[in-house]
Amino acid sequence: MDTLTHKNNVIEAMVQALKIETEELKRKFILCKTTMCNWVLVVTPKHNIDVLKPKKFKWSRTARDIDNFL
Repeated sequence: MDTLTHKNNVIEAMVQALKIETEELKRKFILCKTTMCNWVLVVTPKHNIDVLKPKKFKWSRTARDIDNFL
């Protein structure tokens, strides 16, 4: 019976060690994820798109010009 108790204690110690390691890995993952998200936000350039703007109307029209156009 003593060997079963010893094996049970060893297994419980291993499970406890794995739980601690899992929590540590979760913290590291969250830290890496946060760092990468911040890095992507900093590195991603802003997109400046040049949109063609209409040219200003340079000369005036008279009613006669409009009648001739139609």
